[in-house]
Amino acid sequence: MNETPLQRRSGEARDFESSTELKLSREQVLAKRIAERAREAWPVLLIDEQPFIERVISLLDATLPVEEAIGHLAIEDLFLAYGCSLNDKKALKAFAKECDGELRIVARKLHITNDEFDDVRQELWDKLFLPSGDRPPKILEYCGRGQLRHWFRVLATRSILYDLRKSRRLENRQFTQGDPLLGEAALDTDPELASIRAHYRDAFRSAFEKAVQILEPEERNLLKCHYILGMSTDQLAKAFGNHKATAARHLAKAREKLLEHTRTQLKDQLDATSVELDSVMRLFEGELSISLSRLLK
Repeated sequence: MNETPLQRRSGEARDFESSTELKLSREQVLAKRIAERAREAWPVLLIDEQPFIERVISLLDATLPVEEAIGHLAIEDLFLAYGCSLNDKKALKAFAKECDGELRIVARKLHITNDEFDDVRQELWDKLFLPSGDRPPKILEYCGRGQLRHWFRVLATRSILYDLRKSRRLENRQFTQGDPLLGEAALDTDPELASIRAHYRDAFRSAFEKAVQILEPEERNLLKCHYILGMSTDQLAKAFGNHKATAARHLAKAREKLLEHTRTQLKDQLDATSVELDSVMRLFEGELSISLSRLLK
């Protein structure tokens, strides 16, 4: 079957590209392919590619063959994040288009009102795209090992939860039980810590469940009212017929008792040293409210 002129030219172009790559060094071929993927995804971003290529190469998993390591990175999302770190207007506009929807999902789940949303968004944008002292913009913490949208959703959840706790606005908000978004937000993004969490997760859950059962009914009820029903210390005081300070003290005592029982159960399971137990407890302490919500229904 005869080739058409278009097919012949296409074939010649492929042959030319292959022959051209053969004349390049391995590093040049690698840089060429990274740049091609970035440009194809975001042709509107007219930024210097060489520093970006160097950044991508620094993120490659050295234990894998180069081609496989590149395949594990979201080059396209990395290029957008890099553009945002340079305060490129087109990159920032594209990021907003990609991730504003994710932020609105987070805001709904955390009961952020329409009046609060713009301020929350601006604070988060400042954290992401502006350097802080000697530290580069936080967006550069994205390493391409997953979709940028997903990374952003977890980061936004953690950031907003932190701000709510800091301003003491968290205690009056109720969340959907077992929400995977909140579970992900509690996880640390450090791969090594994530691996340690995975190793101890089953032991912690078992110890925690047993510790809950050891509590007195009134203690479990107090924790349930606070963590599931979202009752503040003022509301707990009225419900249990005591002073606000007394309610706060009883709540803190119940939580402390739960942690002590969990630690004891962990020690029996793991036969670990005090230092090891302290480390495990710190890893999971941020998830206590989620675990309580699951168990104290």
